[in-house]
Amino acid sequence: MDKKSTIINTQFALFFDTPLDRPDLLWTSINGGFENIFNTPIIMPVPNEPVLYGVPVVQMVSGKNININIARSRIDLYIAGSGRQEFKDVKESLKNNLSKLINALGKGIKISRIGFVCRFFIDEEDQDTAISKILKENPTNIQGGKLFEVFLRFVTRNTLLEYEVNNFTVIEKFSGLIANEGEKKGILISRDFNTVPENKYNFDSIAINSFIDGAEKNFQLEKIFNILWP
Repeated sequence: MDKKSTIINTQFALFFDTPLDRPDLLWTSINGGFENIFNTPIIMPVPNEPVLYGVPVVQMVSGKNININIARSRIDLYIAGSGRQEFKDVKESLKNNLSKLINALGKGIKISRIGFVCRFFIDEEDQDTAISKILKENPTNIQGGKLFEVFLRFVTRNTLLEYEVNNFTVIEKFSGLIANEGEKKGILISRDFNTVPENKYNFDSIAINSFIDGAEKNFQLEKIFNILWP
């Protein structure tokens, strides 16, 4: 069966080598680096405690499908797809905006880990039945009843380029609005590649662009499609 993926959004996380005491001080330089496209940021009163280092302190929202969250230990760039765009349609925008973000952070902030997430939507009315095909046995054979919801998540450790990564796949049912089409039912496939926390690197724009290219080659969407829609 011929299936095509629609990109819902991409998310790219840059993890700081050292947590920041005042992440709220970054938003002015970041906004300037993005030609002042962001609205007044939302500053959250998150206590400066290690257990909360990953919680966003600053939320920056634009009207251009680009949002940024800043926590003490990381900064996340989100780029939303529009209509029936595929990943190839937003890839260069992702790279260009990551370059802007890294330049705005400056040389004083070292990026020691990264994470890259893409969320793909595929039209499907019979969502749970399709997802259950990836299982060896239908769940109803185990506990009876009528199939109501199937959620799958699996993680492997792989080498991507020279980096050791956690390689996540999440498959779940999803309903969302597609521009000019209204609400659509389907399946959401999330592919997530993040460097393992045990290892630290020194990432710049060139290394990040190569990581994106390498991850794209490992989305394996066709393999997933062939299982869900044999």
